[in-house]
Amino acid sequence: MSEVLLIVPEVLAAEPFDGCLLVPHRNRWPMMSDVPRGFQASEYSCIAATGATDADSVRRMLKTLTSTEAIDRRIVFAEDALPAGLRDVFQKPLCSLLQRTLPQDLMCISAKVAQESVASDSFCATILRGDFATTCLQVEPRIERFPQAGPRREKSECGLSSAMLRSGVDNAFEGVKVLGFERKCITSGILLLWDFLNESHEISQTMEGQGNPRTADYWHGIMHRREPDAGNAAYWFRRVGSHPAFDSLASNLVRWMQEIGASEDECEFAKRKVIANGSLDPFALVELSTQALRKPGQVEDSALRRIQYLEILNLLAWSMATAS
Repeated sequence: MSEVLLIVPEVLAAEPFDGCLLVPHRNRWPMMSDVPRGFQASEYSCIAATGATDADSVRRMLKTLTSTEAIDRRIVFAEDALPAGLRDVFQKPLCSLLQRTLPQDLMCISAKVAQESVASDSFCATILRGDFATTCLQVEPRIERFPQAGPRREKSECGLSSAMLRSGVDNAFEGVKVLGFERKCITSGILLLWDFLNESHEISQTMEGQGNPRTADYWHGIMHRREPDAGNAAYWFRRVGSHPAFDSLASNLVRWMQEIGASEDECEFAKRKVIANGSLDPFALVELSTQALRKPGQVEDSALRRIQYLEILNLLAWSMATAS
C-alpha cells in the first residue's frame, strides 16, 4: 500500500507516523496549497491533513482512517459530540454536519481529488464540495466543539461559505423527503450551528410567525441571543410562547450533558437556571448567555455552550420528526 501524504503542524514534523510522509504546515486550518506541487498521485494512498498538535491523537485518527471505507473524501473527528439518543434521529450524512469540523480533526482526500481541487481552498472546503464519510474517536469532546455564546469571529479560517454548507445540507437530504417549512427551518438551524448567523437570520425572517408551533421564530430567537441582542431574543421567545421542543430538551438535558462531558457544576447550572420547572425556560437561557459572554472560560460559559449545542440538536431533531 502506498504511503499517506500527511500534512501536520510544524510542531509534529519530527514525530514518527508509520506509513506516512510528513509535510509540515503553519496554518491552523490546513489548506490545499500545503500539498506539495508536482506530487505523484500513484505514490500515495491518500492525502490527509490536520491542525492537531497531539501526536497520539493523530496516530489514533490515522488508525481509524485506515479501517474505514476508502472513499474520496473522509473526516475522522478527534472526539464524538453527539449523544447516543440524538444520533439515531438523524441520517448519517446529516450527523457529519452536526459534529462541526475543527482543526484538530483529520481530513482526508484521495490523490485524484487533490489534483482536481482549487489551490486556494481549505481541506475542509474541499471535503464539503462532495459526498464524504466520517467516523469519530470515542473521546469526550472538548469545549471548542460547541458553538460559542456569541458569534465566532474566526469562522472564515475553515474556508467554508454558507453556500458550501447549504450544498452539504442538500447532499445530506438527497433521497429524503423533507420539504417546505421544515426544510427551511433545518437549514436555518445548521447554518446557525456553524456560526453563519446572518445567513440563518435571512431564512428565519422569511418565515416570521409561521408554523404551529413557531419553530422559525425559535431559530430567530437563538440567533439574536448569540448576536448578542438579549432584548431582541426575548422578543422572539415571547412570540414563540411554548414549544414541544422545550419539554423534550428539559427531559433529556442533564443526561445528554453528561454524555458530552459536562461537569457536575455545569449540570447543576442547567437544573437550577434553565429547566428548574421541568421545561426549558428560554428567558433564563438568554440570561445565562449574557453571563457567559461576561465570563469567558468560566462555568457559565462552558455550561451555556453545551446547553446551546444540545438545544440546537434537539430542535433539529424535532423538525426532522415533524417533517417525517
